[in-house]
Amino acid sequence: MNKLGKIALTIPAVLAVIGGVALTQVAAQSGTTGSAATPQATVQPQQGQRGQRAPSAQTGQVDPNQQGRGGPGGPGGRGGRGGPGGMGGAVTAVSDTSVNITDQRQMAVTATLSNNTTVIQFTTQVTGTLSDIKVGENIQINGQPTGQGTLDAQRVVILPAGERAGGHVNAVDGATIKVDAHRDVITITTSSATQFYVNGKLGTIADVSVDKFVDAFGTKQTDGTLTATTIVVNDQPAGPQGGPDGRGPGRGGPQNQGQGCPPANNTTAPNTQPAPNSTVQ
Repeated sequence: MNKLGKIALTIPAVLAVIGGVALTQVAAQSGTTGSAATPQATVQPQQGQRGQRAPSAQTGQVDPNQQGRGGPGGPGGRGGRGGPGGMGGAVTAVSDTSVNITDQRQMAVTATLSNNTTVIQFTTQVTGTLSDIKVGENIQINGQPTGQGTLDAQRVVILPAGERAGGHVNAVDGATIKVDAHRDVITITTSSATQFYVNGKLGTIADVSVDKFVDAFGTKQTDGTLTATTIVVNDQPAGPQGGPDGRGPGRGGPQNQGQGCPPANNTTAPNTQPAPNSTVQ
């Protein structure tokens, strides 16, 4: 056989050997089937949310001994709104359909009265009538504002005469009562002429204790004390008077920080899915 014939027979054999080696390498990389290799999944570590435990970066499983980091606390809630608009002051004029008062800022206020207006005596808690409203009396009006210094009266509370002070009782010493009011301590002095009302009935200073709230009416002295002629004792505060636009001093919700996951010996199975952040409306 000539040299050209030998070369022609040798080339296919060499190509067959090279192809076999290539196929063997591909099979070794892809397994026994020769399919494409699947890349190994990588688990990203997650932060614990609201008591969640974070999966392990190596195994993707929850480690019971791992302490998840608490999520951020929700935003503070919006301040609550007060009841209907409230205005208070001394009655300067009254008719069958309206009442005029001068408030603490010496502003004139006119309230429209109707048969739906409720009248209440603050001391006795007795429901009265529109004819019980007299010039010179102190009243508090709650209703729907209709303009600057005007409103439709839904309720009229007739207050005792005199200036008003009160709050949570923190001490009773003989005839002297001390109360916490708006971060201040107010001293209220009483006498044998002071009238006490408890749940709408006449009482005595013995009904006043540190677990009560009082509203005192009388004369304020130059040293800030109040000489009381009338004291109303309550289990709960009477509540602040609403502003002219009906907004009360609401308080935002607390901005608590999120809590971390429970200890490893907690028997409650943790949720491995992160919880969505909550929003306080």
